[in-house]
Amino acid sequence: QVLPPLQYSATVFPLLAPLPVTRTASALAFFSFTRAFAQSWGITIGSTILQNRLTHTLPAAFVQRFPAGVQIAYAAIPTIGALDEPLRGEVRAAFAASLRVVWQTLVGISALGFLSVGLMREVPMVSHTDATYGLSDDQQRTRAGSDAEKVAAGTTVVAPDRESNEGTQS
Repeated sequence: QVLPPLQYSATVFPLLAPLPVTRTASALAFFSFTRAFAQSWGITIGSTILQNRLTHTLPAAFVQRFPAGVQIAYAAIPTIGALDEPLRGEVRAAFAASLRVVWQTLVGISALGFLSVGLMREVPMVSHTDATYGLSDDQQRTRAGSDAEKVAAGTTVVAPDRESNEGTQS
């Protein structure tokens, strides 16, 4: 994650824009779950490709130093500095070639995600405020006086419509 703030904030608003305010919390929770799930898959795909490529590209003399079934990608890194020069260069080249395949694969997956942006439609941003979001009926009654003051001051106040879950302006 090179730019975590950009990755998070750039995608939240276009996804939440078409939803009513009452659905924001559950939509944001689902978005966070989906993002964490996708990160898990990214790590899994990347580590699987790296492990498989290393088993094919590392020199046999180097692979024999590790027991069968061990994750070579993690076990090999600390030992690279202690290797003699011809073998060290071969191991570094194998790591570079394997990481190149990982990057190519993940860039391809990212390109598919970028192409999906074309499927998004333009949705106008909501220009009203829902002053009753998250309040119980008792709290709504006590706020009725302050809502009347806001309306008199020119601020738009939205009260929920019980039947459609959409706000109606008052």
